[in-house]
Amino acid sequence: MAINYNTKAEGMTYTKNDQVYVIKHGIFRVIDFAPVPDEHKIKIHIQNKDYDDIIIPFVDENVKLEQGSIIRVAYIIEKYQGQDKLVCHGYELNSLPVDDAQLQYVGQVSNYILKDQEVDYKFYKERLITYLNIIQDYNLKAFINYILGDFEQRLKTWPAAVTVHHNIKGGLILHTTNVVRNAIYIAKLYSDINLDLVIAGALLHDLCKVYEYNEDGSVSQEGMYKDHITMMVSKLHDYYYRMYTGPSITEVDFQHLCHIVLSHHGKPEWGSAKIPATKEAFIVHQSDYIDTQMYIYHNALKETELFKTNYNKYVGTHIIQTKIAPSQNYDLNS
Repeated sequence: MAINYNTKAEGMTYTKNDQVYVIKHGIFRVIDFAPVPDEHKIKIHIQNKDYDDIIIPFVDENVKLEQGSIIRVAYIIEKYQGQDKLVCHGYELNSLPVDDAQLQYVGQVSNYILKDQEVDYKFYKERLITYLNIIQDYNLKAFINYILGDFEQRLKTWPAAVTVHHNIKGGLILHTTNVVRNAIYIAKLYSDINLDLVIAGALLHDLCKVYEYNEDGSVSQEGMYKDHITMMVSKLHDYYYRMYTGPSITEVDFQHLCHIVLSHHGKPEWGSAKIPATKEAFIVHQSDYIDTQMYIYHNALKETELFKTNYNKYVGTHIIQTKIAPSQNYDLNS
């Protein structure tokens, strides 16, 4: 009931692209799983106290996966989108007993979302409306407002990620508002930027995370197959060519808007479908990156004493507390 697990001993080395990796072993709980279309592989969402990730191993017909199953994984850690990515080199299911200490290490299946903060939805919705109203092009404003209306109910409670950043109730509207704010400030420093498209792209960039993730912060069934970038561009085409009947934006602006969404992760290795090719797309990417990193720094340091350091795997170094945090939460009120 395993594939390659027993032949991938912990401590073995593996070379890929001239980079040497060390095989590690870990025990995880299965959160969800789904077959990969047209391939003899399966996507398995696994979680323990250190990692929450998706692996894509070959199918072992003898392994009967169930949600909540305990699974042992032989893996290496690669960098993907600037973060640690767990890559499966073998797995084993339920062939050995699991002791209480191991179960405690795996943790519970539920409660993905950090419960120490809930976002004031009314406050951030008002901010988003304020930013939307800065758009001067009436047709573009109407188009974006129509799209936002379709996402309003889920924006009240959805997180922006499973782990890493804004993985709290309402984290998506908090992150979106921060990104729009950052983008406006940066764009206004320069005289040759299409501010309307910067705001529009920033408002839309992560909206389809409401389909990529479930409300509890776990990866959705649809999210096992597609990411929010792919979903958003698909929906933009639906709105533009089929659903939306209001005042039309130009084809050029529509394609530019799609490009901003496609490129907002910045680099292919960070999950971006395109590298930003316009100033507007670059500004949205940087605004997104800044807010993501600030959330990581804040949460890593909020309980760290002044001038003490704390290693953070997402930043990749020890980070230093230089100021006593004014609050336990991360928001715009500073």
